[in-house]
Amino acid sequence: MANLYSGINTALRAIMANQQAIEVIEQNVANASTPGYRRQSVVMNSIAPASSAGLTNGGAKGVVGGGVEVSAIMRHSLDFFDSRYRLEVADAKRWEAESSVLQQVEVTLGETSSDGLVNKLDLFWSGWQALSSTPTDPSLRADLLDSAQGLVSAFNRRAT
Repeated sequence: MANLYSGINTALRAIMANQQAIEVIEQNVANASTPGYRRQSVVMNSIAPASSAGLTNGGAKGVVGGGVEVSAIMRHSLDFFDSRYRLEVADAKRWEAESSVLQQVEVTLGETSSDGLVNKLDLFWSGWQALSSTPTDPSLRADLLDSAQGLVSAFNRRAT
């Protein structure tokens, strides 16, 4: 009787595994036109055979197959496109983070006001330009010194 029950059990496992495969096929057909859906397939493996004392061949024990089972449901995809998509999403997130940091730096530096670093740097370089044409003029030297001190104090304010 043990052989009859093991045969029924093997058949039941096969029916259950194939039923799951049919459900996966139904899902593939139902989602065939769904954007982004990737086809799936069932991977089946045999179950390790169990030794049976009832099957003997000249004193050696025989083995009866254990049937089949579903070991995995595999999703088919295009690896190139998936990896490319992940790369582009990662790049976009990196640029978003960098933009956020630069916006915070821009707010910190206060470049929207007349007291920003850009204006101070422009005054500093224009002072050098004026001094280069007449290097002996003491008023141009004093103006350059004032603009340099203003630039340094602006840097120090932002550093603190």
